Order: sequence, then structure tokens, then C-alpha cells
Amino acid sequence: MRSTTWALAGVSAIVIGCIHRDPSASVLSPFGQSVGNGVLGDSIPPQFIGFTDDLTESVFKSLARSGRYKIAPRGTPLFCPSNPTPGRHGYVLWAHVNTLMGDSALVTMSWSCSQPHRAMEQRVDYLLRRRNGKWQIERAVGGGIGVLGLGPPRRLTNVAADKHFSDAASPP
Repeated sequence: MRSTTWALAGVSAIVIGCIHRDPSASVLSPFGQSVGNGVLGDSIPPQFIGFTDDLTESVFKSLARSGRYKIAPRGTPLFCPSNPTPGRHGYVLWAHVNTLMGDSALVTMSWSCSQPHRAMEQRVDYLLRRRNGKWQIERAVGGGIGVLGLGPPRRLTNVAADKHFSDAASPP
């Protein structure tokens, strides 16, 4: 009986040790509540949200239950809410813990969407602090907006040429 108890305790300890929750999920948890409160900054609210990875999805899963947004299948491009193109309008979200230092963390959150002939991504870096065991967003410390031009296909036309290039390309 005693050996069975010790064996059960040993197996339980191993199983509990193997269950490891990613600390990034708890650090990023404040974003799960704040996204629906104007963090995304578009004047027209999104209908859909999508996620780039499992961690981001776990952080924002409460948004799916809230009924405020529909969840787009992973890999689905979403049009910006202000884009008049018919289709799914919303943001693809990504959140990542860059650095964890005791009770402080640097975190990047980004959201992206498509406009006519371009893709846009807004990224903000945040400082978070843990107070009384709970992570809180302290302040934004940086960020940026990226625009990738996806213009319609155009025929390329050579309108000017360097004299040196022209001379080299001409037959003797």
C-alpha cells in the first residue's frame, strides 16, 4: 500500500511538472480585455478578428465569447473596417513578449488589415508591470505604422535611360 502511494505521488509530480503554462499568456492577459475598448483605434469598429498564432488566440479568446467580434479562420486576410470593399472587415492580431525582467515586461502588439492596393500594420510596444501578482499595462513606449503597397499590376515603361547604359546596350 505504501509503495502504491509513493508511486502515485511520483507519477503525479511528473505529470504536474510536465504541464507548463507559457508565462507569456499571463503577461499578455491585460490585452485580452483592452482590445475591445478602443485600443485598435479605428473610428469604425471591426466585425472580425483573426489571430496569427496560438498564443495570441489564447490571449484574446474572451473576445470570441463576448459576441462583440466574429473570429476569422487563421490565414484569412481581413479588410480594414474603413475599406469599402465587400468582405470580412477587421484585424489580424499578434501579441508577443519581447523581454521579461522580474515584475516588468516589454511587449509588442500589432494589428493588420488590408486597404485597396495595400496592407497596413500598426505596431505598439508596451511596458507592463506586475502589481500584487497581476500584470497591468503601464504605458506605450514606441510603435509604428507600416504600409505595404500592393498596387494593381502595371506595364513597366522605360522613360529614361542612363547614357552609359544606353551605350553599353547598343551594338558596336
